[in-house]
Amino acid sequence: MKATIYEINHDIQGYKKTIVDFLEDTVRNFGSQIALIAEGKTITYGNLLDAVTAVASILRRDFQIKKGERVVLLMFNSIEFVIVYYSLMWIGAVAVPLNWRLSHHELQSLITECEPALSVVDAKLWQERREFFKSHLGHKIFVVERKQAFQDVVRSVRRREPREDIRPDDPAVIMFTAGTTGSPKGAVLTHWNIAYTSQNIRFMPGFKYLVFSPNFHATGLNASLNTCVANAGTAVLMERFRTTEALRLIHEEKVQYLAGVPTAIKMMLEWRDVNHFDLTSVQYLSIGGAPVTEEFVDLCSNKLPGVVLMQAYGLTETSAKIIVRDCAKVKRPMCLGFPLPKMQVKIIDEKGFEVPLGEIGEIAVKGPAVMKQYWNRPRETELAIKDGWFHTGDLGKIDSDGYVYLAGRKKELIIRGGENIYPLEVENAIVEHPAVLECAVVGKPDPLYGEEIVAFVVLKANRHVEKEEIKEFCRERLADYKVPREVIFVSELPKNTLGKVLKAELLRMGSE
Repeated sequence: MKATIYEINHDIQGYKKTIVDFLEDTVRNFGSQIALIAEGKTITYGNLLDAVTAVASILRRDFQIKKGERVVLLMFNSIEFVIVYYSLMWIGAVAVPLNWRLSHHELQSLITECEPALSVVDAKLWQERREFFKSHLGHKIFVVERKQAFQDVVRSVRRREPREDIRPDDPAVIMFTAGTTGSPKGAVLTHWNIAYTSQNIRFMPGFKYLVFSPNFHATGLNASLNTCVANAGTAVLMERFRTTEALRLIHEEKVQYLAGVPTAIKMMLEWRDVNHFDLTSVQYLSIGGAPVTEEFVDLCSNKLPGVVLMQAYGLTETSAKIIVRDCAKVKRPMCLGFPLPKMQVKIIDEKGFEVPLGEIGEIAVKGPAVMKQYWNRPRETELAIKDGWFHTGDLGKIDSDGYVYLAGRKKELIIRGGENIYPLEVENAIVEHPAVLECAVVGKPDPLYGEEIVAFVVLKANRHVEKEEIKEFCRERLADYKVPREVIFVSELPKNTLGKVLKAELLRMGSE
């Protein structure tokens, strides 16, 4: 029945455990159930744990990985990723899933930052970037083959070593997120951070989850994969998102749970051939990473009648969702919803003092979802977390009923299709061009992606370049989704008396 699809877990503190604990619980109770489906293959929870212990033994014996050491994961969504990820949890290592779409320069910077003992690389990526990996990683590499070759490796392990003694507050994952300066920072998430996120909303066992968000994002790893395993569901894995393929999998596998950004859902529901697919199996839809408009709610209601549509607010530093809104029950413009159990939210002013109800300030949160720290960044950690309260950088307010509202972003963040893009990072790339004097980057509203990147560029005297040359210059230095979709040449940037660029004025100019 629709009413039993999910329930808020108010006893969440009683579920304090590690990622390995909830994996073992699921195997103990649902060992014969299908855990993963990918590329026509299936694996039960019992077989998943068997593979996890085998690979954990390989990591410990062959690569000498110890508890607390960082291991980079450069892998597509796959059964192999899931096995390697949980094997790292089994031995107490810290997984560092990185965005394989990043440029070599960006990857090198993040890898250097986290100081890994090992990188686990998908064989497909190894073939594409072999020379980079060989010359720049500077540590051990484990190239993971797909399908039969990987199964043979798993079967070859005869002696399985016991799991490491892991505590809920031990670090489990480092996920990188950019700060207001554009400098990447690694959010250290503990076992309990992720276990909390995976259990604060409980679902019926046997639910089918389409995991289409990449597992280097909190949505893919925590809101989808870990939530699925903690709730004894079946994860249908997509290597990468493709609209038609996602629709086909929902249709053929009778998927019931989707979690992702509005852009991906909108692309599916507005696909020209969407009516050729049966989507009636979808019962629960969790949306995050970008604002949810009323037009989007109406689209979901029309295309997925009866679906429970939940808006989720969270950050990488909070593991994933910390505030949720059932869109059918709570119809309040710009409302994020109500904090999940054990999560506290307050609105503060510039000095850190709480503001009265209804007034706008910075959203600060406290509770089991908040990260342990930024990796190797004590100063940034001290600025971000004060007395246990994480300062999100987002602006909002709280009403008399306790609902939280989003009022804008304190940080100059652009969210394009769920991807976080910091203007300064793009600006720094553009000003490296020898013909560029200065530039400023803003986000322009876009009906599909939420926002598009617009770069306003001032050229040096007597210099001329084409817009496409600026874009190509960026492609050499940035991931493709960070490349400006529009380049506008201007004679000067609008500034205030202190010389600060007036980005609101630029945004107005860009919309004309």
